[in-house]
Amino acid sequence: MNDNEIGNPPIKALIVFRENGDTDNLFVPILYDAIRTTGIDVRCSTNEFWNSDTPYDIIHFQWPEEVMEGNCDDPDRICRLKECIAFFRSRGARFVYTRHNVRPHDANEVIGRAYDIIEEQSDVVVHMGRYSLDEFAAKPECHHSASYLSIHVQGEHQCGTRTPVS
Repeated sequence: MNDNEIGNPPIKALIVFRENGDTDNLFVPILYDAIRTTGIDVRCSTNEFWNSDTPYDIIHFQWPEEVMEGNCDDPDRICRLKECIAFFRSRGARFVYTRHNVRPHDANEVIGRAYDIIEEQSDVVVHMGRYSLDEFAAKPECHHSASYLSIHVQGEHQCGTRTPVS
C-alpha cells in the first residue's frame, strides 16, 4: 500500500529537463519512468522550474546547462536561478543533483556559475563515478550536501546501487 492509497497526497517531483523528450541520452527518460512507477507524481520540464508555483517536494537537476536552456550568457539568468531555488525551497522543496560531469568542455562563465549554484544548493548529490565524488568532497562550500555514489548499469534500465558517503 502506498501513501496515496491511505489518503496522503503523492510526492510531487520535478526533473528539470526538456519537456519534449528530444534527447539521445536515455538516462532521464529511464529515470522518469522508474520514478513514475513508484506512484510519485513526476514531471520533466524546464518551463515548470522557471515559471511554475507548483509546490514540488523534490526538484532534481541533471545537467545545469539544461536548467539554463543552453549555453546561456545572460548574467541576469543567474539571479533568476537563485530566486527560483529560494522560492521552491521556501515552499518545502528539497533539491537533488545528479553530477554527470564536473563542467561541460564549452562552458562559459554563466554556465560555470550555474553549476556552482546548483552544487551548493543541492541537499543530495548523486555522483556517477568515484572521481566526481572525490573531487566534490574537496569543495568546502558543498559539505552540507549528502553524497551518494551511483553505479550506472547501462542497458539494464536501472541505476544500480546507492552508496551513502559521509
